[in-house]
Amino acid sequence: MSTERTQTREGRERSFLRIAIFGLSVGIGVGIVIAIVLGLISWRASRSKPWDNSAISASFDYVDLDSDSNGNPKSFLFHYILQNNSDRDYRIRDSSQLLIMLRHGDSLRQASDATVPSPVFLISRQRADLILKVPYGTALSIMSSKGLIEIPLEELKRMKPAAGKAFDNENDKVAALLPQELEGFLIYDEGQHYAIDLPKGW
Repeated sequence: MSTERTQTREGRERSFLRIAIFGLSVGIGVGIVIAIVLGLISWRASRSKPWDNSAISASFDYVDLDSDSNGNPKSFLFHYILQNNSDRDYRIRDSSQLLIMLRHGDSLRQASDATVPSPVFLISRQRADLILKVPYGTALSIMSSKGLIEIPLEELKRMKPAAGKAFDNENDKVAALLPQELEGFLIYDEGQHYAIDLPKGW
């Protein structure tokens, strides 16, 4: 009699254990499915979300050159002033979150070697400085029917101010090196879905 009770109790325990394991497995499976569905919804929402081109605006300040120890130019440093028009603080930690484009006339070309070398923290409704570092050859390349053309440095050194104009300072001389076809830049922050227009000011 005692043996039958023990077997019955063990049978009930095994049944309960099987039910518990089954329930746990179902719960985990449902949780995984819910996580996948929510991830897909979030992914679709982020892809369909329009770019916000009004949250952050920019005005051109000046441009100068970053040169090596021999005085040869390495990069153009474009200085802009950003204005945060939103109610949220905005931060650029590094260039990995950004897609940087050059404007050539009505065309856009990705500048994969352009960077924002210094972090930017922009408080809501406030201003902050931004430096865009663009390699020398990238900034001077122009669009043509033959593709990209590099303008030789010696040719650029011979450039003079337009008739009736003069260079007010060294920054004006640097700006004069830039081809007129370069109409500015466009930064896409893929995390925040911001589009930041960096206008031409040279």
